Amino acid sequence: MDRPIEPGIRRKRATKQAGIGVLVAAGGTVLLLGASSLMRPAVRRDRIVTARVDSGPIEATISASGTVVPEIEEVLSSPFDARVIRILKRPGAPIAKGEPILELDLSESRLALERLKQDRALKENQQAQRRLELESTLSDLEGRLEIKRLELENAGAVLVQVAAPS
Repeated sequence: MDRPIEPGIRRKRATKQAGIGVLVAAGGTVLLLGASSLMRPAVRRDRIVTARVDSGPIEATISASGTVVPEIEEVLSSPFDARVIRILKRPGAPIAKGEPILELDLSESRLALERLKQDRALKENQQAQRRLELESTLSDLEGRLEIKRLELENAGAVLVQVAAPS
């Protein structure tokens, strides 16, 4: 069976637990005070300027260096190689559908297009020339065939005359 714990032992345990609590609290306080003394602001107090504003908007200027990156950026691709001559609209400027934003140097593309047109015309001329040559050859062969038919008819007629009894 259990016996009640003597009051002296209870006091000792309570005193011991209270002492541990006080020590932990004191250690935490010392640790906080020590850590706060290690933390120092990056800006000195004499560099901070404050003022009281009675009414009106507050304007502030911040000097900084770096690269400004747009919130939304899209890549525009061109169906042909071209060099940008002039930028007509700057980033952030409003534009309407169909409104030009760049001026491109199209001289190389135009020259390439002209070369392709010339090559195509040359090929068409070569095709027409070959077609005429083939038509000429065909008509020549048809003429030879007609001559051979006539020669065959003539030979047949001569054979009929020779074979016929006189």
